[in-house]
Amino acid sequence: MKKSTRTILHFDEDRMEQIKTLRSAFSPETDKDISNREFFLIACTYGFSKSNLNEYVRTKNQGVRMEYFNESDDALFLAIASATFGEDAELLDAEAIYDLAEQYASGGVILLNEAYNRERNFLDWFQAEVFEQLNTLSS
Repeated sequence: MKKSTRTILHFDEDRMEQIKTLRSAFSPETDKDISNREFFLIACTYGFSKSNLNEYVRTKNQGVRMEYFNESDDALFLAIASATFGEDAELLDAEAIYDLAEQYASGGVILLNEAYNRERNFLDWFQAEVFEQLNTLSS
């Protein structure tokens, strides 16, 4: 993967209130919300698992600074790009891979917010979703 000069992976600015609510929903028993990095990874992988890409225009630096992501996170983003684009993903530059991660994260935020507004117990619902995905992978 070719290196990137970007300093941030963006959140969709139009969804910042939803993101704030969802970050709190993922940590109901503490006064501290999950980190932006943790939430980005959850939203990105959930959006990917549901094939929900959402393109948006980046206007502000709302998101996660690149220095907070590690090699495992980059491997996840590359795996998502590989599953999306096939073998050609290795040829993509980092910008295209990170753009894809942002779009899946935005799509994940949309779906998670819909579930948050629909489900009586959001965390129980999310746990069931994760277990369903794990069962699908192990079958």
